[in-house]
Amino acid sequence: MNHKGDAFFIKRGKHAIILVHGFTASTQEMEGLAKFLAGKNFTVIVPLLKGHNTNESDFAKTDSEDYYRSVLDAYAKVKGFESVDVIGLSFGATLALHLATEKKIRKIVALAPAIIYSSRILKFVGLIKRFIRKVPKAKKKVPGTKIYSPWDLYKPEAIKRRRAYDFVLLEQLHDSTLFVKKVKNELGKIKNPILIMHSKKDSTTKPEGSELLFKKVFSKQKKLIFLEKSGHIITEDFEADRVKRETLRFLK
Repeated sequence: MNHKGDAFFIKRGKHAIILVHGFTASTQEMEGLAKFLAGKNFTVIVPLLKGHNTNESDFAKTDSEDYYRSVLDAYAKVKGFESVDVIGLSFGATLALHLATEKKIRKIVALAPAIIYSSRILKFVGLIKRFIRKVPKAKKKVPGTKIYSPWDLYKPEAIKRRRAYDFVLLEQLHDSTLFVKKVKNELGKIKNPILIMHSKKDSTTKPEGSELLFKKVFSKQKKLIFLEKSGHIITEDFEADRVKRETLRFLK
């Protein structure tokens, strides 16, 4: 079943996993991983962050606390399970890390976590937002193809099926960067077993952010894996199968 980027919940075994998508994206980018884990007898819940996968007007009414509440609502539905793990992609990983500081979480998987963004403009977004409300995501030529895409992805099939906003609202972007800053200051509170994966070719968030995360958490069990062939959306790109395998191995 194709969930068309909306929230979904697949009940299987007694161990639950929350999978959190990224900023401006949808559950589509987590669907393949979620279904794979459901097939391994995990119960999976994939919340849709408020204001996402709808329209610009809805998105404009939201902030990071709204997104976090979407994650909390998902947690409330599975907190009675024997264990709860959390997986997040990009800003979804930032939300997942924050959840782990507040709720009972067994293990964390942080995929291309939004710890350090690549764009230099983000340093000035608090000022720029006063003059510019919205910017389109720039289209770039995908190497080895004739495709021009706004997504940080290399796999043509993944580009075609992606469901996400092709624009950014600067007010919401600025707010998300402030949330990231807050979470960076909380990393020392995290003691959960954690798996971190990041692609060296990611042009949205810096791999150095994953190195910082690995260094700052107080987890006794922690692992950092760098991928070689993917963009930012590693759950959908050329190494998606490896992401699935490594995630399953870690969560077992």
